[in-house]
Amino acid sequence: MAEKLQEHELGDFLHGHLKDNRYLIVLDDVWSPADWSCLAKRSSNDPDCLGSVFPYGGKGSRILLTTRYKQVASHADVLSIPHEMRLLSKKKSWDLFRRKAFLDIDAESYLPDLKELGEKMVDQCNGLPLAIVLLGGLLSKNMSHIEWKKVHDNMSAYLAKEGQIAGVMTMLNLSYIDLPSYLKPCFLHLSLFPEDYVISTRKLLLLWISEGFVLQQDRQSMKDTAEIYLNELINRNLIQVVRTSVNARVMECRVHDFIQELAIEKAIEHNFIGTNIVVDPHLFPSSSPSLFSSKSRRQSIYSNFERVLDLEGLGIENVPSNLRNLQTLDINNLKRDIPSLAMSSCPHLCKLDIKGRMQKLTETFQFPRNLSQLTLEACRLDCDPMPILEKLPNLLTLRLRAGSYLGKEMHVSANGFPRLQILQLLRLKELVWLNILKGSMPWLMQLEFDNFKTEIFGLNELLNLVEVKISFSSLLAMIVFHKIEDSFWGLTRIAGAEGGIHICRKKGLTLASSKQALEQLADFLEQCSRLIFV
Repeated sequence: MAEKLQEHELGDFLHGHLKDNRYLIVLDDVWSPADWSCLAKRSSNDPDCLGSVFPYGGKGSRILLTTRYKQVASHADVLSIPHEMRLLSKKKSWDLFRRKAFLDIDAESYLPDLKELGEKMVDQCNGLPLAIVLLGGLLSKNMSHIEWKKVHDNMSAYLAKEGQIAGVMTMLNLSYIDLPSYLKPCFLHLSLFPEDYVISTRKLLLLWISEGFVLQQDRQSMKDTAEIYLNELINRNLIQVVRTSVNARVMECRVHDFIQELAIEKAIEHNFIGTNIVVDPHLFPSSSPSLFSSKSRRQSIYSNFERVLDLEGLGIENVPSNLRNLQTLDINNLKRDIPSLAMSSCPHLCKLDIKGRMQKLTETFQFPRNLSQLTLEACRLDCDPMPILEKLPNLLTLRLRAGSYLGKEMHVSANGFPRLQILQLLRLKELVWLNILKGSMPWLMQLEFDNFKTEIFGLNELLNLVEVKISFSSLLAMIVFHKIEDSFWGLTRIAGAEGGIHICRKKGLTLASSKQALEQLADFLEQCSRLIFV
């Protein structure tokens, strides 16, 4: 009878059948709010039959709805908090597998090596119930050690095999197909991270923005838009939250192994990462022997990005020579000394961050001419880096941070740093002398440092300097705060654990007044140094 009814007639029929009964209805894998609305509504013209197909009543009836998306659950019942399924613990994972693989027979009655293999395979499922159920069902058909070993050695292929309830990958592929177009590049980008890697969301959002995945929205910053993208992928259960901040913002995340396999498969399919060219083992000795395609739009270590390359935790001997479009290079926490890097083959590289011990600083001619931002940290350089760095013609921002330089003196020659605007010197504990010759840093506007022990000579020649940030303890900030007259400078205290002061030169000063302001600043810094260290 039901087959002959129109959609609205079927709704009325179900409502009439259910309204006087106590019922439990299970709706499995509802994909969108629109699907729920379509299932639940009735379109009858009968005024007594308007509203939901599922009658409200006090009989204790229940509807159980499962979905991949939190948005669907919230839409279906705005008054309830959706129950979010968590990955199974190791014990619960094994219990589920045991029931599916050994059925009603006690697992202990089987050979110990079968149990050992089973435990190893369950561990690889990482608590994902779907994978555990499929795995148990597959292995229940054959209790041979040889067959179990075959599955153990090639789990991904077996779980994706046609016939095994369509396979894990086939099921997960539906989630990829359902992604809106703007989220697909962000999802594919996840293929570039190592397995089980805890991802900093700050870095991830910046990479998405740098890669051009984030669309500009009116009245909304690109970072905020990127965070919305991230939360959408989390709500679709494609990204797992590892750590949140006190205000519930996601700080770290990771991707389940099977989700990452899907991302890698789709990335290769769409030439997002490549598959044809063997990685040079001398270039990336610690990388996997993954293959790359000359046609691919992204390559990694898994990752030589077209515009952004992040080499966190990897030892390298040189920068690849085929990254002509590279704009940002981040070499962070390397496992061994960083050799002198030749980056002249990256003509568009404009931002370079290096964190790790360097044998020596790269020569000026090896830096790309378009480099505009350079950050060095923990490089442990013995020789003054300024004679090399001051010759970079387009450098706008230079940050020398903790352990980047171990020497006591720095010298900037005349005409050095012709375009530098921002100079940051933080936690350089050994530095006692910075000598700036006349004619150098003509466009320097912002100076930041945290060591009053460092004497800065030539400060009064920096006529465009309008902002100084000095980081030190809050107690010292209170001591020195009133040591400068306020005729040329405005002062504010920097809040936070480290504290400090922010000094801004007032606008509209004449050339003569600017020189007086710089002399006043130099005197102020000298007074502070004496006050603190004498």
